Amino acid sequence: MTPQHRLIPLIFLIVLSTVLLILPKPTTAAVIGIDLGADFYKVSLIHGSFFDLALNAASQRKTPAFVGFTDGSDEQRLYGDQARRLTTRSPHRVFSDILPLLGKTPSHPLLVDHYSKNAPFALGKDETRNAVILPISLPSSNITYLTPEELLAMLFSQASSIAAASIGQKGQVSDAVLVIPAYMTHTERVALYDAAELAGLNILALIPEGSAAALNYGLMGDVASLEEGKQQRVVFYDLGASTSKSTLVQFSKTKDPKTNKTALKADIEGTYWDRTIGGRSVDEALTKYFLELNADIAAGGRPEVLSDPRARAKILSESRALKHVLSANQEGRLFIEGLISGFDFVRPLNRTRLEALCRDLIEKVPRPVLEVLAAANVPLENVTAFEMLGGASRIPAFRASLLRALQRQTLDGHIDAEEAPVLGAVVKAASLSSGIRVQSNVDLRESMPRGIQFVIEELKEGEEETEKDSTGEDRDEDSNSASSTEASWMEPVLGHKLPYSGILYNSSTPVGSGKRIVTVRVAKNLKVTLRYLKEQGDHLDFESDDPTSPAREIATYHVKGIPEAVEANRKGQGLTKGLTRTHLAFFVSSGGLLELVHAESDVREPAPVKASFSSSTSASASASSSSSSSSSASGSGSSSAEPEAPTISTPETRPKGKLVKKLVKLELIELPRADGDWKRLKSSPEEWAAAKGRLATLDRRDRDRREKEEARNRLEQYVFGQLDILTDEENPLREITTEDQRQEFKEELSRASTWLEEEASSQTPTFEFRNRYGALERIGSAIASRVSEKDRRPKAISELRSVLIDAAGLEKNMTTLQDMFYDYPEELAVQMEKAQKILKTVETYRNWLDDKVKQQDEKKPHETPAFSSAEVEARSSLLRSQLVSFTSNLVKAVMSASRSVSKSLSYSASASASASASASASTSSSASTSTSEQASAEPDSHEDL
Repeated sequence: MTPQHRLIPLIFLIVLSTVLLILPKPTTAAVIGIDLGADFYKVSLIHGSFFDLALNAASQRKTPAFVGFTDGSDEQRLYGDQARRLTTRSPHRVFSDILPLLGKTPSHPLLVDHYSKNAPFALGKDETRNAVILPISLPSSNITYLTPEELLAMLFSQASSIAAASIGQKGQVSDAVLVIPAYMTHTERVALYDAAELAGLNILALIPEGSAAALNYGLMGDVASLEEGKQQRVVFYDLGASTSKSTLVQFSKTKDPKTNKTALKADIEGTYWDRTIGGRSVDEALTKYFLELNADIAAGGRPEVLSDPRARAKILSESRALKHVLSANQEGRLFIEGLISGFDFVRPLNRTRLEALCRDLIEKVPRPVLEVLAAANVPLENVTAFEMLGGASRIPAFRASLLRALQRQTLDGHIDAEEAPVLGAVVKAASLSSGIRVQSNVDLRESMPRGIQFVIEELKEGEEETEKDSTGEDRDEDSNSASSTEASWMEPVLGHKLPYSGILYNSSTPVGSGKRIVTVRVAKNLKVTLRYLKEQGDHLDFESDDPTSPAREIATYHVKGIPEAVEANRKGQGLTKGLTRTHLAFFVSSGGLLELVHAESDVREPAPVKASFSSSTSASASASSSSSSSSSASGSGSSSAEPEAPTISTPETRPKGKLVKKLVKLELIELPRADGDWKRLKSSPEEWAAAKGRLATLDRRDRDRREKEEARNRLEQYVFGQLDILTDEENPLREITTEDQRQEFKEELSRASTWLEEEASSQTPTFEFRNRYGALERIGSAIASRVSEKDRRPKAISELRSVLIDAAGLEKNMTTLQDMFYDYPEELAVQMEKAQKILKTVETYRNWLDDKVKQQDEKKPHETPAFSSAEVEARSSLLRSQLVSFTSNLVKAVMSASRSVSKSLSYSASASASASASASASTSSSASTSTSEQASAEPDSHEDL
């Protein structure tokens, strides 16, 4: 093999190592989508190649959205099915359908007219924030109430933990996109962000249910094969547990002229919703019907059947189950054993009777679909597909009502009715995450679900300033006044008469980049208010129908610094009066939150003029330069005269009309919400800290409870497992234990078993379980070690003896090295000292092993061993590592010594040759003879080396 060929493997390894270093490492990043409904929540996950719903501990794809607290001294916090089962025993301590409680005052009509009448738990009021709270007595945690944000944070934490557990991680997956109803207002979304922060989530975006379903449809539906230039309209109707939402989406394929790639676009053309239509409305209708039947029973001598909250909760729970039965069957019955003490309740019901009870509700089902089409001016025949989503979509009467209104025989089913939104949400999350490189082929274009108006007023800070402003001294007489405008963004607004209002977004207006700019010409500081427009059918979305009500306000800002900008503008232009343009930039975030993000004013001032030189000055400078060069060339050394100073134009001589514009940033202050209005939890540092403290207390109690359960389970498993081993007649431990030892251990185990059954309780401290386990485990481990030592010890002894034999060869090897070198090099002397130390260690280990083996031979199998295999294995490992290290160092020392001897021999031969050449001719014969003898002796010495 040539030297070049020998280099090929080395070059390959170097290149391979470099490639491995620059290749992207397998990512451990994960993102989730969370779809929180009134009854259930679902979690989708993308992690590596995994893209699906995360399964909970019961291997279910959806989890009941319930949080409950047991009563009594235990006060255990429950989730999911455990919490839902608690509703029949303690309905006032179980919370569900929490989302509608966010961002509302206790007097909100949705809570007064609908929620509080059907919720089994009570609603309280936070007087400081004018917000809803939920009373709950938890003495052990010193908690008397919880906020909706805290309860929602608990559900978010559980959802995140389910996702983490499904991929084998501890803790939570924090990056998330939340599926929300499109009708959520600004205050509701702000409260949702607070809940997510309490849960430790990093919200990448909020996405409406219809938009999320559209994303999933773009990946799974027929639009994937849509031809370029063609369009399809699809209606997504989400009929959930508590509300119904309809979304109209237009899909189209266009080619990007820059990349020449075809993209699928999904434009949200409209949304409509009804907060009174849902599966829970059927549950409530059935509950009302059965309570009316119970009224006859109450009149017959059992009045408690109506007043007992547990009885009502049982009827509601069984009504929900009966609804599912009648969705698949024509006949069913409601059976509640022990509705109240000594009374069972049984009633049959058929589907026809159910539909009669819900007739008004059934007739309203098509309205959201028809309304969204009417608002977009889209006829039914122009809709390609109708996709029905949500759990209530399985109710036959709801589907039949919708089909009649749509004049269709069937509905489309290209996507999963329940899972499409949450799967679309996680695709959105992956496209926004910095740790996952997943790009959706669907370009989703959101629209505003509600119209939003801005109102600009003069900011009055004092009576004196107000009087001055009222004179109109700074008004621009030539400008056109306008008190209101629509779609004025991105264009200069000449009107400046205040108050000034306009529409930032109409309902269903595309959001686009999310940025809108309003420009006004004013001279005073401003007060800017953003509020929702009054829409048809939004009476349950806001506390008041009054369009100017504070309940419809999104935010209020003060914009300061405009008078200073106006003054700078006047001075720059040499004017005595005038206005300046002020630009207000509004931005819609990925969570649908509208904000005034910055404000700037135009200031025009004269352009800076660069220094200019006259032609004579330039000529003089040129001549001076030439003179300087000549003088230098002649060697005179004299410098030339200084050039004349340049003539620079002054402001008086500066050309007029050349002005430059610069933007001056203004002070922007967001005001807190008015007194009496709802205030977010995070706006109060004290309330925010208290909420975090309550959650931390509950989390700590849950952690302590889990640790106690783990300690108890470990003790129970150990006790019963060891009892089974001791009763096994064929177990190897019988060979290394006596009957007395086994009986003694069995008695200890039996005492622990009795203690677990009779004395241990939820109040028993965790350390008690751990201490009892430790005491038993010490006895059991001693027995178990003797069993394992029986086979392990001989192997360990054999291994150590083998190492001792290898190490004993050091003495012979070092003697050989001494014979090879006449003059012992220093490097070898150091290694000889190390070898002597190793040989002493070998002797020590050999004596120790012989002594221990002798002691062990004298012991009986049930006695404690004289030594353990681990002790022998440790000595084997240590001695072998010393041998490997010594051998490596010895090779280096021998090579170094060999090079030193070779250099010495070469130097001696060269010196002898030089001496022969300089000798006289008369002695050449004898010198030659002497040199020959020396030369004949040297090869023998070199050969020995």
